[in-house]
Amino acid sequence: MSVSFKTLDLNLLKVFDAVMEERSVLRASQKVALSQSAVSHSLARLREMLDDELFVRTATGMQPTARALTMAPQVRQALRSLEAAVELPTFAPAVSTKPFTLAANDFTTMVLAPPLLKILSREAPVDRPHHQAGDADRSRRADRPRAHRRRRRRVLVAAEPLPFGTAVRI
Repeated sequence: MSVSFKTLDLNLLKVFDAVMEERSVLRASQKVALSQSAVSHSLARLREMLDDELFVRTATGMQPTARALTMAPQVRQALRSLEAAVELPTFAPAVSTKPFTLAANDFTTMVLAPPLLKILSREAPVDRPHHQAGDADRSRRADRPRAHRRRRRRVLVAAEPLPFGTAVRI
């Protein structure tokens, strides 16, 4: 069977990368959250597509063929690039410069704000939290949905469950 990128199942490359790294079908199956049988079937499909054994079972584990060794770095780099393209950026509070607003009612402000602001100042020293007392109650009022959308909240703390369908922008 000839290989065509248009018909290539990228999941096969994830399985290939896992077997290459783990050198074990069992450990690779655990890594990609598939059954051992599914990993074996995926390897069989990839072997057929590439017309190469890719891995040979030995007493010490799955040993890659020359073709597998040649393509492994490129496959790993391609998978990492795809992963970076689709994953959400991680939030690093210690270096973040994004401002946020903590909107809370009076009770929540009295109970949670002091320890929360202390933690925030330690974990996110660059941020300058701005607190608006009682604003959480106003933001949930059905007669003020436009005001709610206009404010760009980052955090909303409520001492009671929010009504169904309440949009909270983060």
